[in-house]
Amino acid sequence: MFSHFLIRDKYMSFSAALFIWLGIAIILAFVLPIIFMVRKARWIEKRGERIVAKVTSVQHDKKKASTGAMHHFYTVSAVWTNPGTGHTYTFWKYFFDEDPDKPISDMVPVIIDPRNPRRYEIQI
Repeated sequence: MFSHFLIRDKYMSFSAALFIWLGIAIILAFVLPIIFMVRKARWIEKRGERIVAKVTSVQHDKKKASTGAMHHFYTVSAVWTNPGTGHTYTFWKYFFDEDPDKPISDMVPVIIDPRNPRRYEIQI
């Protein structure tokens, strides 16, 4: 008589646990990358070396959303040559619905990790 309720409770607790674990996994999948990006930006701002790079291109793309709204995407590229090594680095920054208003050949501040200049933050 009570075995029906025991089996039902067993499956309900399993599905509840599965639901909770899936929720945690989804939250971590979205939250962890944001936490790492914020930590990287803070680390670079605190310990990074400030340089100046030259804007080489500003690309503008637009796309119509399913709602009918037009969205604008901008990509700014800038280059800098390390005077110590002679190695040239290219930096990119992406903008969504915000015009960066940077002409080509303009100089922009960049903060780099001195040990690894591929870790950077363009200050536009």
